[in-house]
Amino acid sequence: MNKSRATKILRQVALENGVSLSEVRKEIQSAIDAAMSNPDPAVQAQWKAMSHNGQIPSPEEVIIYLAEKINKEENTDSKVIKFSYRN
Repeated sequence: MNKSRATKILRQVALENGVSLSEVRKEIQSAIDAAMSNPDPAVQAQWKAMSHNGQIPSPEEVIIYLAEKINKEENTDSKVIKFSYRN
């Protein structure tokens, strides 16, 4: 996943919801800002992993991070399933 692909995803969300790309970015950024204020240390650790140099991540950066994390977990899970599966 790269920034270009993340932007395409945001454009698709905008198209499917009949709003502008800037409106989608604004709404997602608002959600990011609200979520980053959660005082839970585990939540803060996740946001710290997502952000660069302590900066608030952009919607594209969050999409990239989450896509890579999901992909990594799927690959790990599939290896476990393949290893433990017996015919």
